[in-house]
Amino acid sequence: MNWDQTEIFEYSIPALIVVGTLVSGYIVRGILFRYLHRMAERTTWEGDDIVIAATRGPFLVWVLMIGIYAAVRASKFLPQEIKDGSHNVILGLAIFSVSLTTANILADLIRRSTIRAQVPTPGLIPNIIRISVIGIGTLAMLSTFIGFERIAPLLAAFGVGGLAVALALQDTLSNLFAGFYITLNKQIRVGDLLKLETGFEGVVVDINWRTTTIKDGSQNLVIVPNARLAQMTVTNFALPEPHMTVRINVGVSYKSDPNLVEKVLLDEAKRVMTEFEGFVPNSEPVVRFTDFADSSMEFALFLHIQDHKLNMPVQTEMRKHIYERFKQEGIEIPYPTRTVLMKTEK
Repeated sequence: MNWDQTEIFEYSIPALIVVGTLVSGYIVRGILFRYLHRMAERTTWEGDDIVIAATRGPFLVWVLMIGIYAAVRASKFLPQEIKDGSHNVILGLAIFSVSLTTANILADLIRRSTIRAQVPTPGLIPNIIRISVIGIGTLAMLSTFIGFERIAPLLAAFGVGGLAVALALQDTLSNLFAGFYITLNKQIRVGDLLKLETGFEGVVVDINWRTTTIKDGSQNLVIVPNARLAQMTVTNFALPEPHMTVRINVGVSYKSDPNLVEKVLLDEAKRVMTEFEGFVPNSEPVVRFTDFADSSMEFALFLHIQDHKLNMPVQTEMRKHIYERFKQEGIEIPYPTRTVLMKTEK
């Protein structure tokens, strides 16, 4: 088959258009994004950095789509049906690519804004936004492929199939909707200190579509299904205020003077409050005589801290101070004792 120069040139035009568009797009991307980076450095808003980072990669893909579309339209050897169909295919792929990029940008913006505001956010929220935007983009892409009027029967078919899937995945869906409820209700948040009705106590690390992850004091992770957590009676020490009251129980001998014990506890509490940070400003320690136990008089010392993370460090320091001061004052911390009376019959 002999080709003359005219035919070779006409066949090479589409390839030259694609290559030329891609090279031009690479050069334009380098210049454009270098300028955008300089502009972003002058602003304090972190969102522009996220948008630039998310669009830098897809930019070449979009340029390549434009080049392919121009090459197909410029070709003299492709049938008109293919040229017309390529418009819908490229447009649908472009819509899906833009929706995917938009989903990543929105998810990153929410994650970055919550980190900057020092408000931990569960992983469920960015995933919901990402899935929603991608779902809308997928429907828009399908509308370009098969037409908007054909999507309604397709959605109806998906609805019937989705009902069957929902019946088979009841546990999974119950955990999913329980996760929605927990996240939107904001009564349990990432970073909150919880005490479950089972007695377990720990800090919420993450809330995803199926489970809630809680870290206990031993740094072990406990995975609780969302549906079970939503049905529990939960004590949230971070609500309504993050302030927390630390209670330290102390038992002393019945030979001790209760007034002296109270004075010693208050003195040591005030000393610890001056040596360490994290206590609620203008708060005062409180001592209460709580009980006459079998072998000791029971006292309770109450301190107010700003964050639950200081609970164990404060208790540790207070107990060390109390122990040393009790030795100096001669206040005895008794061992448990019990008196047994033996009765003999004649």
